[in-house]
Amino acid sequence: MIFIGIAVFSPLWGILATAIDSERKPLIVVPLLGVFIVVALLYINVNPYIALVLCVLFGGVQAVHVLNYSSLRKSVSPARIATALALVNLFLPLSGGVLQPMTGTIIGSTKSLTHTEALHAYQPAMLFIPILMLLSFIIALFIKDSKDY
Repeated sequence: MIFIGIAVFSPLWGILATAIDSERKPLIVVPLLGVFIVVALLYINVNPYIALVLCVLFGGVQAVHVLNYSSLRKSVSPARIATALALVNLFLPLSGGVLQPMTGTIIGSTKSLTHTEALHAYQPAMLFIPILMLLSFIIALFIKDSKDY
């Protein structure tokens, strides 16, 4: 369902950014919405149908990253655009290479717990997701729209 949210919302973020003439505003607001969605998914016991909708919305929140590319295109000189795009593309595999083993280590350290307790080990292991969304919000505060140049 997350991938469906990404597929549906990716073009919508582009349309919205064009309509409001700003990549910055969605890049600031959407991570904050994402924090609430992730907290609801991970830490609140919700109805399975609501969880399904939250997963689609979580994908939609993740899809806002497409605006990073158009923001770069408008704010970085043509001589440096390839380097800037490479840096943005670097963070996805880098974060996966660091965060996935870290999550596995946290969950793996709970082997002595019962089955139910082990399921709850996912909650502290996934705590980095809302934290990184807040970091994304903070970083977005430093992005300038092309009309600001």
